[in-house]
Amino acid sequence: MALTLAKTESKTIGYAFLLVGILAELFILFGSVVKGSNIASSKPWLYPLAQLIPLIFIEASLRRIRESETFTIGELEPSNVLDETALTVRRSYSIYKGIKGVIFSTILLIGLALWIAYMAFNGRLEFKLHTLYTFGFLALYFLAIRPAYKLLSRKIKHSTRNIGLKYQFDGDFLLLEIPLNPLQKKIARIPLSKIEYCKIPNGAEYISLMQSYKSQYTVGISQMKGLMDFAKDKIPYPQYYMNTINPANAIYLKGKYFAYLISVLNKEYFVDEVQRRKNG
Repeated sequence: MALTLAKTESKTIGYAFLLVGILAELFILFGSVVKGSNIASSKPWLYPLAQLIPLIFIEASLRRIRESETFTIGELEPSNVLDETALTVRRSYSIYKGIKGVIFSTILLIGLALWIAYMAFNGRLEFKLHTLYTFGFLALYFLAIRPAYKLLSRKIKHSTRNIGLKYQFDGDFLLLEIPLNPLQKKIARIPLSKIEYCKIPNGAEYISLMQSYKSQYTVGISQMKGLMDFAKDKIPYPQYYMNTINPANAIYLKGKYFAYLISVLNKEYFVDEVQRRKNG
């Protein structure tokens, strides 16, 4: 039930933002061809630049929708009825708001389409230099800006592979370096036999896991208490821990009595090595 709600929420929000982005983009394109548009006449650069935000909305929404299709994790398992109820209520309300957003945006899109048809029928549209700027920027985005951004993102992800929590493997144990404060770190000894789940979450799963951590009342308290007990050597590792220094290197690590959402050095190696040692 919890996973279904998380997946539905992710998709619904994705579609809501997608429609908002499309609506804003169409409004900008339409505004550039309306006769007597003062903004387009006095500030022809404004329309092309204004397209960046809705285009980013559209790109991010499409990605979230695609990632939601392969959604397999999205919840830190609720530890009690209070947390489970809080998560269910929050997810349900978010889905409700997403559906409202989809319906409202769809109505506005239909209204905008009718308005464009009306203006076109009455000869109120014209193509001038600022129109070419706007549509030209749209072409430039897909032909140059978007590919350049993807290339830059890949380089940034590659360069940040060495940003995250340090770790090593010692026989049947994972040794994870956990910061207790800016000046103190401590090694958690986690038996590999206790690890049930180790996965690299996609963007949609990462967002949902973050929301799950933040929405559960007892998790925050348990995390603080666990870190205090861990610092005092009362336990070998905390029950809950979240430290995503670098979301691009995020890992979801779960055992029967613990759940971590962390950023680690070289996440692919981390997952492969955990699986190899557990199965080997």
